[in-house]
Amino acid sequence: MKNNLRRKIHTFLQSEEGKTGVKAPLALTVATGSFLLTEIMFTPPVSASVGCTLVCDAGEYCLVWCTAWNSAGDCISSNSVCVPS
Repeated sequence: MKNNLRRKIHTFLQSEEGKTGVKAPLALTVATGSFLLTEIMFTPPVSASVGCTLVCDAGEYCLVWCTAWNSAGDCISSNSVCVPS
């Protein structure tokens, strides 16, 4: 039974339906991975203390994040908070 199942799987993968069925999820995975890698490389991270308008106590740092973006992808409005380190 095990050999029969292996033979059926092998036959399916060699068929046109099998090749298409395997390539579609693989292509989707590669495209998704490429998109996520691009997002990581080109999205500005949340910054600590750059552009902070607060004075934090000792043992704290200022966390700044963007709350609004313009059409060019630049931050036009930000918010900040003091966070314990």
